[in-house]
Amino acid sequence: MNEEGTKRGCLMTEPVPTLWPVVIGTLKRIFQGFRYMTVWIFFTLLMVLFPFVKGTIGSFVFTLLFSIILISSIMAVSGHKVVRYIGLVLLVLAVGSRWSYFLLGGAVFDELSFLFATLLLALVSLLLFLTLFKTREVTSDIIWQAISVYLLLGLSWACLFSFMESLAPGSFQDSVNPEVAMNFPTLVYYSFVTLATLGYGDILPTTQIARGLVILEVLMGVLYMAILISRLVGTWKPGKGNES
Repeated sequence: MNEEGTKRGCLMTEPVPTLWPVVIGTLKRIFQGFRYMTVWIFFTLLMVLFPFVKGTIGSFVFTLLFSIILISSIMAVSGHKVVRYIGLVLLVLAVGSRWSYFLLGGAVFDELSFLFATLLLALVSLLLFLTLFKTREVTSDIIWQAISVYLLLGLSWACLFSFMESLAPGSFQDSVNPEVAMNFPTLVYYSFVTLATLGYGDILPTTQIARGLVILEVLMGVLYMAILISRLVGTWKPGKGNES
């Protein structure tokens, strides 16, 4: 009887399994599958919604989506040790400066937010790009990662152009409507037109520094596509589960 009582006591004191680890594991798997797509989703929302919302609501929508894009970008590389320190510091500074500008105003917060965002997005783009070169198999996740790098490159240059325009207004000019001031969505458009080497000519760099940076972005866009395609083609192995 004593032995049976002891066994029953042990059984009663055993920890009861909970659903919390299962929930956490499920959420992590879901995020791992969509971590690169989130950048694309919120970037698309920003570009679609911004032209239709003006004033305070427009500023709030931009600040919110801009912050989510930055957070999504750093979460995509959260496994890297460098992100835990440098990346998180840049994220806090960029998001904090952006919300400070929305709530308090002041050009200095606007300039700092774009500066820190440039550094953060450049860091994340570099880490993702290096990860692409370590892959041994082309999967849908790798394709989305490559797309994310391209988007983050365009956004990082747009942030840098916005930082320049804040410091030196007139660094970029609309050739059709010269009196129209440059805003971030316009410079995002210009950045991706430059990155893709389309060269519409509707927006022009007017200073030597701006022209030099535009040349660097053109070279980066061309080299990225050439290196990426050669890498993916070299890694592609038909029949090895590449469609997963």
